[in-house]
Amino acid sequence: MSAGYKLISRKTCIAPTGAHQVKWHFTIDDKHYLASYISFAPDTGWPECMVFKANPDGSVKSWLDIAVSYSSDPDEGFAECLHDMMLERGGDA
Repeated sequence: MSAGYKLISRKTCIAPTGAHQVKWHFTIDDKHYLASYISFAPDTGWPECMVFKANPDGSVKSWLDIAVSYSSDPDEGFAECLHDMMLERGGDA
């Protein structure tokens, strides 16, 4: 993984709908991001992991998604999103 990537936190919980959620706060080149995984999205019923720009406290800065994965495994989905982001910036994946 690129030296520009740093994981700040990883949290898991169960949503009110019963879906499994995982959130990762991380930086790439000192820019903050939040990746959010849900085991079944309310609008589609499918698992998804999405990455958003974040503030330094980990709160979402912009709801425009930067990367998306539909993997049913949260860590695999996060890895796919991170991989795509690193490729886009021209770094190591």
